[in-house]
Amino acid sequence: MPQIRTLAALLALSLAACTTRPPAPAAPTTTTILLVRHAERAPGDGDVSLSDAGQARARALRDALGGRRIVRIVTTEWARTQQTAAPTAAVLGLTPEIVRSASRDAAADARALITRLRAENRGQTVLVVGHSNTIPPMLAVLVGRAVADFGSGDYDGLYEIVLDGERLVTAERRRYGADDGVPDPVL
Repeated sequence: MPQIRTLAALLALSLAACTTRPPAPAAPTTTTILLVRHAERAPGDGDVSLSDAGQARARALRDALGGRRIVRIVTTEWARTQQTAAPTAAVLGLTPEIVRSASRDAAADARALITRLRAENRGQTVLVVGHSNTIPPMLAVLVGRAVADFGSGDYDGLYEIVLDGERLVTAERRRYGADDGVPDPVL
């Protein structure tokens, strides 16, 4: 009887050793960076809020991004960028990270932010809400060439940049919300 128990124990150990576990899923390698200019602002100078049209566009952004697994939202210190991101952040339960936009070297700021996002959010999706003078330099860093400045009325662009490590996979401009009537820049 002790021999049968020993044999059974050895058989159980052998079976356990032979059981293979499925490999752990590979970490995603593609990083998606979504870039938008803030929505339409109310009249005035300085740190003004969004207009009614801008608030509608902010909700349209939330709807356009529905189902996306965004893990980080970055805005500037200006109310209009934060208000543009707010509906999306609320649905996702995220608190936007605020970065300063006031610099004399927008290209250097763009490189620094994109470098940080690539390193800290590899394999994830990030939303950045900026301005007509901050989004083009970020796009230029991501696509590897100059990108034309935005027109003053250009609000309907959602730029989706997909990277595999440092390599650009795709760069697309999509329209969200109401058509602003401004010709779309080419990426």
